[in-house]
Amino acid sequence: YNTAIAKGMKNAEIYYDRGNVNFRKKDYKNAIKDYTEAIKYDKKYLDAYNNRALAYDEIGDKKSAEKDRDELSNITGVKFTPKDKLKYTT
Repeated sequence: YNTAIAKGMKNAEIYYDRGNVNFRKKDYKNAIKDYTEAIKYDKKYLDAYNNRALAYDEIGDKKSAEKDRDELSNITGVKFTPKDKLKYTT
């Protein structure tokens, strides 16, 4: 992913996939950065919002996680709360 990004092949999927690699390595801060980049390319990228909320939860940033859940709710019309236990998606 780093090579593709360095060569200018930037899109939502590349950042999302790299975010997933970082998430699995428990590198949540870099995962958040990558999911944020993915969302910049696709404002309605549900999986990126979902996984970013989970990464925020992992680092204890409940406020940011809640914002992502609110955005998921806005996009889908379904209310998401921390009790919903969003699942990590690949």
